[in-house]
Amino acid sequence: MPETGEVTVVGLAFLGLFMTLLAFLGFVDRHTRCS
Repeated sequence: MPETGEVTVVGLAFLGLFMTLLAFLGFVDRHTRCS
């Protein structure tokens, strides 16, 4: 069983990565639709 702190850090890292990916995809989607 890993430590709770490790799980929290990994979870936050994945969440940040996921949100960045979503923002990037939304940004690209908006730009491709406008042109």
